[in-house]
Order: sequence, then C-alpha cells, then structure tokens
Amino acid sequence: MRFFLHLRPWPLFTLTFILPFGVMMASSMALILRPLQPTAFILIYSCVMLLLMGSLFGWLWTLGTYLARRLPAGTVAPVRWLHAALVLPGAYILLILGALATVVSTTAPAVQSAWALFIVPLHLLSMAGILYSLQYVARALRSVELQRPAQFSEFVGEFFLLWFYPVGIWFIQPRINRLFAHQPATLGP
Repeated sequence: MRFFLHLRPWPLFTLTFILPFGVMMASSMALILRPLQPTAFILIYSCVMLLLMGSLFGWLWTLGTYLARRLPAGTVAPVRWLHAALVLPGAYILLILGALATVVSTTAPAVQSAWALFIVPLHLLSMAGILYSLQYVARALRSVELQRPAQFSEFVGEFFLLWFYPVGIWFIQPRINRLFAHQPATLGP
C-alpha cells in the first residue's frame, strides 16, 4: 500500500471519493428507474462502502505507518494503536454490512430494538477509532515536518483536513508527496 505515498491528489481523490460517489449515484439512479431487489441494493451499497472505507482507511494506515518510521521513538504512540484504531471501524463496517440484510428482512420490533442496543456502543467505539486515527496521522505528519513532537495547536489544521478528506486530500497529499519524493514506490514495506 506504499503507492498511497506517491499518488498525486487527483488519483487519490478519484479513488477515495469520486469512484464510490459515482457508483452510489449510478445505483441510486438505477433504483429510481427500475426498482432493485433489496438484496441487489444491499450488495451495491456494500461494494460502495468497502471501496470507500478500504481506500480511505488504507490511505490513513499507510500514512501513519510510514510517517511514524520517520520519527524518533516515543514521538507518537506506537503504530499498533493506529492499526487497532483502523481495524475496529473496518470490522464494525463489515459486521454492519453482513447483518444489514438480516435486519432489513426482519420487521419484528423486538429484533430492531435489540439491534439498536447492540449497534449504538459499537458505533461510538468505531467513531472513536476513526477520530483517533485522524489525530494520529495529523500529529505524525506535523511532527515529521517539524522534526519534533507536535502539540495539538500545531496539528489541528491537519486534523480537520483529514476529517474533511475530500477537501483535505488536495492539501495533505502534496505534502506527503514532498516528504516521500526521494523514496521509490517499489522499495520494501
């Protein structure tokens, strides 16, 4: 996944935003013009979510992993915390997509309320993992640029650029390209 370090902003934007959005728009238009079976709609939705989250989480995973390698030990938390923070929402999304068909087909109120009790804590935990990963990557990026541990006030801008990634990609990725310009994309992990 090292190729994320060398992508220009427009291919990264296309991969993480335009392609999933385009597939979702096309499936929505197909649903309007010709109603799909719920199974087909869930399959299309699942593919879009996997593409969107896989590319976005893959980008964050790669950035955090390679930026942490450019810092002295102890500057940021161990990269395994970032990996756990990204695996958590990834597993949550897979669980939701797998269970979506079951919940949609079951209309019993008892099942739906039990599902709500189960999903709310998992959703909050997943959100915490995503926010932690954004904070981790923002801190690591700014710390690499400063060559010292960055304080929150120094990387808050990067945090919000990562959070609003369709805009942030255009500002963050050129900085990543400059940091890793001298390293070929084909060299080891």
